[in-house]
Amino acid sequence: MIQPTRRHEGEIVRMLLAVRTVLTGAACAVVTLTGCSVSVAPAEDPTISKENLEQGISDALEKAVGQRPDSVECPGSVKAKEGSRSAAS
Repeated sequence: MIQPTRRHEGEIVRMLLAVRTVLTGAACAVVTLTGCSVSVAPAEDPTISKENLEQGISDALEKAVGQRPDSVECPGSVKAKEGSRSAAS
């Protein structure tokens, strides 16, 4: 089992937060350009889904060591906050 380092965990969280920011911006642009009216409230506890977390870990490990793990399994979603932890295997 390959264990991501603290640096890689931080990279994964930053990458996923950046993706969330881009997607939120794109959604706002679509709403603005279509002339729709919508009210958006920030989520109290934004999370990174289990699937996105597993994919992000696989991507980061491939980038760091040049090889994708055979599998990555996380117990569930994790709060999208720097320093959040999850025990993936």
